Amino acid sequence: MKRALFRTMAVLLALAALPALAETAVLTPGIDPLGDMAAYTSTRRVKNASTEIEIPVGDGVQVVLVSGDTWYLSQDRDDGPEAIRKQLLDYAKASGAKVLRPGPRYVVLTRDDGDAVWWCLADVESRLDLTVVRALRLDLGRPLTFAMGQGGLAEVRFHAVNPGGKFRSLTVSAPSGEYTVEAAQIMQSGAYKRTVNGKWYVNAGRAPRQVIDTLPQEAGTCAFTLSTNADAPLTDVVLELVEHPYPVPKVEMGEKLGALRIKNVPYGLARIVPSTAFGVIYSEHPELAGGQSFENGDATPEGDAYFLMPAGLWQVAVQPELNTAASSVSAHLVPVHSGKETVLDWPLAMTSVFGADADSGLAVNSVRRNGAEVDVTFSLQGPEAATAAPTTETLAIRESGAPAKVLSVKRTRIPLDIVLLVDSSGSMKGQMDKALAATRTFIEALPDDAKVRVVDFDTTPRPLNGTTKTAALQDIAGIKANGATCLNDAVLLGLQMLGGAERPALLLFTDGFDANYNDTGPGSQATKEDTLQAVSKAGIPIYTIGFGKGHDLDTLDRLASLSGGRYYAASDPAALGDAFAVINSSLSNTFTARYARPARGRPSDAPVVTCVVDVSGSMDTTPDKDGCDYRIDKVKTVLHDFYTALPANVLGQVMSFEDDIYINQVTTDNVAAILAGINDLTAGGGTNIAGAVESALKTQAAIPSSKRYMVFLTDAALQVDGEAKLRFDTTLAKLKDEGVYCLWVGIGALDETPFRHAAEVSGGGYILTESPDALGQAFAELAADIREPAARGKEVNTLIELTLKYREPSGRNVSFANAAQAVLPEVAAGDTVELPASIGYAVRPLKERYDPDVAALVTGDSVPVRDAKIGKRIPIDVSGGNKAATLRVREAYFMSLLRGVQAPSG
Repeated sequence: MKRALFRTMAVLLALAALPALAETAVLTPGIDPLGDMAAYTSTRRVKNASTEIEIPVGDGVQVVLVSGDTWYLSQDRDDGPEAIRKQLLDYAKASGAKVLRPGPRYVVLTRDDGDAVWWCLADVESRLDLTVVRALRLDLGRPLTFAMGQGGLAEVRFHAVNPGGKFRSLTVSAPSGEYTVEAAQIMQSGAYKRTVNGKWYVNAGRAPRQVIDTLPQEAGTCAFTLSTNADAPLTDVVLELVEHPYPVPKVEMGEKLGALRIKNVPYGLARIVPSTAFGVIYSEHPELAGGQSFENGDATPEGDAYFLMPAGLWQVAVQPELNTAASSVSAHLVPVHSGKETVLDWPLAMTSVFGADADSGLAVNSVRRNGAEVDVTFSLQGPEAATAAPTTETLAIRESGAPAKVLSVKRTRIPLDIVLLVDSSGSMKGQMDKALAATRTFIEALPDDAKVRVVDFDTTPRPLNGTTKTAALQDIAGIKANGATCLNDAVLLGLQMLGGAERPALLLFTDGFDANYNDTGPGSQATKEDTLQAVSKAGIPIYTIGFGKGHDLDTLDRLASLSGGRYYAASDPAALGDAFAVINSSLSNTFTARYARPARGRPSDAPVVTCVVDVSGSMDTTPDKDGCDYRIDKVKTVLHDFYTALPANVLGQVMSFEDDIYINQVTTDNVAAILAGINDLTAGGGTNIAGAVESALKTQAAIPSSKRYMVFLTDAALQVDGEAKLRFDTTLAKLKDEGVYCLWVGIGALDETPFRHAAEVSGGGYILTESPDALGQAFAELAADIREPAARGKEVNTLIELTLKYREPSGRNVSFANAAQAVLPEVAAGDTVELPASIGYAVRPLKERYDPDVAALVTGDSVPVRDAKIGKRIPIDVSGGNKAATLRVREAYFMSLLRGVQAPSG
């Protein structure tokens, strides 16, 4: 009796010492066809082993990676495979196990016991060999808790089954400790095997709750491993799988390669990104040596980027040639289907930001409704536009996100009506003659039918008498430098003179500030704010030239951007002449396009939300360094909560900066892609505050909307010194002019002054805090404001996007794009239309690489792959020629083998 009691106490003490979910509690396999462990010739148990199991699905197989406590059981047999197979199937029927693969050589059984799934892989070829795995399962709405560390688990494995179609996140919560979370998903179809791996380091000291938004998102089984140091303090770690309502494309897997065509990116190099800081994708395919060679696409004559590549969800990155706003622009969760072509429409807004240098571009001047049709007047600016001749084929227009039929494109015949404001204040002495010489050259180059009027302004603005080119040339001959500068009054007078003009333009060049700015003399009666308000209402483009080093950059830049014109800095008379030449070219290149309105579209008043995140080195530095505390993880979690609180039909964009600037997710209405972009953020490098703010302004200004927001997060002083401060303050003011509400977020113990200044100049708000809860509260209030619907009537602000693509005689592709909002009657809602200015895609059939057409043209009776191997088949369909002949190219074939002859290397 005493002995039995002692044994019972010993067992109870041993059980009490086991951790919460220690898998050592399971001592025998849950699938046991023989029913007795002693019946096996050999048995072996291994903790946390992984096994790949292939299950037939359609014409291919699905590879499931199962991990957990594993039993390897063998029994010597001499009754043959069929008898062994029958015994296994009879056991499955009697025990309720599912048969996922009935043979002939391999039999796969599975059984669900609630907390885990038992898997059994049986090889029956010569004897009975069993691999039995107890795979712990993580289900939606059922978190798992593991006691990790000393006295608990050093490593635990589990899995989750994803049917695909919806975005999933993994939340890891722990009060302390450091952990590694790994994920692996394998998909196989024929000879194509795709493995998606991820690895994340979770430090509870950085944030007690962290969200992983870059899990494998394709349909299938994802295997997870949670690990820590065996001697770490014992801590409970809670893992929760969350499914969001955001759609994720379901990819059609297969051995056949698919294709990806990216439109609207002729301004940069497009690449596929198979690896990031947190994961890598391996593509084992017979046509891809080493699983690579598809990352860099080919450029088509249309300027598209074209990839022939394996199926899956991919990240795309574009590296702009003109690296003025960002080093790269990325998009996540881009689907490529086996045997099909995905046509990805890159946002047109990015073309206007990156597609041309500072002096080039497309400007929308006016939009006029004409019944069921609309007339759009636009100008092409800069030297690249001089040879452009828009046609109904080369000009594309979208209204409310839907393609519109372009009916006509005509060069505007209405004569120019120009008012030229000439600064003749005393500071111009010594350079007035050369400045007037440049002005004369500008006037002489104008069309003969242009109406030209000159306003000479110093202490007061004085309109001169002439209205023709000849009279204007005579008028400027008498201008002398003297007096102060009444800049504001001159601009208001010029706007007044152009009131009612059909094709107006206001030109202003000055070398200083309004005299009211520094009380150097009697200045304008109008204030700067009065002038800016008048300009925003007038709808008249203003071209401003700042002459010399002491001009008012803030006013001139804001006048130009508010009006749809351009600002130019001219350091000397020669540069002044160059600026005048560019303006003259822009004024001459004006066109009017008429289009038929689409029947359906999407609302054009969707809020645009840009998050700009400081990812400099201090954002991921230990707390023992002054002013640092592992902030990047806290910020990513708060941003995850912020975006998941936003309503549908919000355009989001994620930017980050250190020394360089990145657009981690281009504008999209799919929050899933935004969350993936946020989760990919890593810290390191310097802090380019001014560049980041200017880039955010450029991208926001390219997307007209009545509700625009920017959240700017940094742990550095929001301060720009020296000569750059004036330009930085101008950028802040232009954010206000554009109607962008800015929330300036300082993380840590920072000086409040620059944040308050930024909020005042930009018309936004600010918060300084180290607390994730305080950040969350500020973001929750902002999200509530974004959710407030804009007032709407029968006529609404409608987004109109223009894109011009043409090929120069040299063969170089050139693209111009821009957008504007106009008040038009609302079109019917169309659910199949992409949200305006958002990334979107369509899927269409892909031509087989080997078909009768190819045989007739190229391969003849060669055996595909053995004698003739086509690496790529790219549709082109372009034509050209001269008086002698016309040449049409339908497709391009890239071949490594023809008639058995190998292509030379290199």
